[in-house]
Amino acid sequence: MGGDGGVCANNRHFLPQTNFGTAHREKDKAAIDRERWTRCHYSKQALRPPVLADVVGHLYSAEHVLGALQKKESLAAYIKGYKDFAELRPEVNEAKKDVYSSFKAGSDDGSVEDHLNLYQCPVTLQTTNGRNRFCCARKCGHVFSYRAMSEMGSNACPVCAVPATTDWEAAAAVDGNVIVELTPPAEAIPALEAAAVARKEKELAAKKKKRADGDPASGQEGKKKKASHADAAAAAAAAAAAAAAAAPAPRPKKIVADMSRDKPPEGAEAAVWKSMFVDKSVPAQMTFTCRSGIRSTKDS
Repeated sequence: MGGDGGVCANNRHFLPQTNFGTAHREKDKAAIDRERWTRCHYSKQALRPPVLADVVGHLYSAEHVLGALQKKESLAAYIKGYKDFAELRPEVNEAKKDVYSSFKAGSDDGSVEDHLNLYQCPVTLQTTNGRNRFCCARKCGHVFSYRAMSEMGSNACPVCAVPATTDWEAAAAVDGNVIVELTPPAEAIPALEAAAVARKEKELAAKKKKRADGDPASGQEGKKKKASHADAAAAAAAAAAAAAAAAPAPRPKKIVADMSRDKPPEGAEAAVWKSMFVDKSVPAQMTFTCRSGIRSTKDS
């Protein structure tokens, strides 16, 4: 009984650390929340500006996204290209401007603590510490706290007052300026990703239908389009043929005869023809020509 290992401590007061599991899980959740605000969701490297957000609310570094898209790597089932991301325009925390400049210049990745509180809400001045909930308007790119949206309403961006909505079905009415929560709770991510995949499939199906030739049931509109294209091509060919016929005939090329010394033209004597050329086989001689004038009778 002297604590020498021969006692089985079954009573609760002998086990003060029996609730360590809950605290440990809460600590891990807080660390994960901080990491989601400081690391790129794709590369798990430092979240370097410019920062992008997908439709679910995950954060990415633009350089890592561009590199993945160039390599044709799959980022997510609901991501098909760069247009599926929103370019964020967060307000930098005044106390972190030096850290932000070094991150943007790429001189230092920094630690998780350096990345925390890097941005702030321009309305409530809450910082991105991993605990405060933040949102973004996908079209204008402004980042603001969830509290600011709750107080000012979700029908417009709290920063620039551009019309916005939280309903994806009404996205077309506000030119796609949908308000999305950034780094949403872990338990909500599966449902958000499933909804994003369903929207993407619906969007691709609509585009495929739009590219199809007319109404699939009748096909009349497609036939009309093909006929109009054929008529246009025939008209263009006829116009080109008419222009070619109306153009003036090309001038005949001037035929230059062979004017060599040894090939006299037809009907010319060879000796006379050769005398018109300088015989290079005979060495040149210096000659002088003197021309005397005829005196008039007045001068004599």
